[in-house]
Amino acid sequence: MSEDKKIVLIVDDEEDLTWSISKSLQRDGKALEVLCANSGDEAIEIMGKAAVDVLVTDLRMPGKDGFDLIEFVRSNNMETRIIVITAYGSESIEKKVLAANCCDYLEKPFEITTLKERIYAALQGEGNCRSTGPGRNGGMNKQIRSLLALTRNVPDLMVSVYRKNRVGRLYCSRGRIYHAELDEKEGQEALEEILAWPQGVLKAQTGVSAKARTVSRRLID
Repeated sequence: MSEDKKIVLIVDDEEDLTWSISKSLQRDGKALEVLCANSGDEAIEIMGKAAVDVLVTDLRMPGKDGFDLIEFVRSNNMETRIIVITAYGSESIEKKVLAANCCDYLEKPFEITTLKERIYAALQGEGNCRSTGPGRNGGMNKQIRSLLALTRNVPDLMVSVYRKNRVGRLYCSRGRIYHAELDEKEGQEALEEILAWPQGVLKAQTGVSAKARTVSRRLID
């Protein structure tokens, strides 16, 4: 596998679909290496060997499904950007996908040209995948705001934020952060440093709370 090319992995149990997407991407002549898998297990095997830049995955598949693949990426602290495609879309599924810090969500049937636009945007760090640096509208600040907006009704939520070899933890309740931890730091100092990260990976776990309350800053209204 070439180190000079970006790697895109297409995962769907419909072999004809993965073939069509792959061939269409290859015809564009961009510096891409397009890999295909027709099961979650096959995709995990590929991701164990190659640094995948963008993962496009169906949700419902025999064996390991799309959510298993999302969990595999997140639990291994990979910086792979994820686009979900599904024929069983709903508002609740879309919220779950976006809360898992995926870049994009497309319901089948879709135009392959639309999917390719989303893939190219993800490779450039655009759209929900954007990583523009610190500040109110970019980086982890934006990703965390989006997650809080989706979890306004969740009473107890712990968000782990992974960047390189560091892990920050945000404790939230109904869309507000009330405690933050990073290395030896706690509270406002930890929160500000996490928000300043240009990029990272979020993993949310419900039903987890913290005894301390050290953060007063509100991120969303």
